[in-house]
Amino acid sequence: MAKLDPRLAPAYTVAETARYLRIPLSTVRSWVVGRDYPRQSGTARFRPVVVTPKDSSHRLSFRNLVELAALRGMTNRIKSDGGLPVRFFPPVPNRPEGQSVMLDPTVSFGRPVLARLGVTTSVIVDRIKAGEQPAVVAKDYGATQDEIMDALAYEIAEVGQRHFST
Repeated sequence: MAKLDPRLAPAYTVAETARYLRIPLSTVRSWVVGRDYPRQSGTARFRPVVVTPKDSSHRLSFRNLVELAALRGMTNRIKSDGGLPVRFFPPVPNRPEGQSVMLDPTVSFGRPVLARLGVTTSVIVDRIKAGEQPAVVAKDYGATQDEIMDALAYEIAEVGQRHFST
């Protein structure tokens, strides 16, 4: 049996995709499932701009996530190998050119991780929220202070985006 390329596997909900890309949920939903819009003679249908994997819940693949990032003008945040996207570096607040956080479908099931280490940003934040000092967490993972702060900034921004996207 042929192994499914992880870049094509349904992995992200529409809401997760909106958060990771920092795109309004309604925009991502329109791009993924389409939407009706009014016309003088009734309504018309805006068709989806991406083709999602065969999945009734409209889960998006890493490839879909990258397509939407490109639509949003984030091509400089997409890394390719042989013309195929392999990594996406989402924006981190206060570090517009930073690439310390990444999504890679072969690392932690495509969830946000520190690029150099592969540690999920949510694990770092969970440890700090539990009372550990950022310097201790950084030492445990061999991370720099900037990487820990980027993980925090990314997750805090994601929580804010989630709050305003629903």
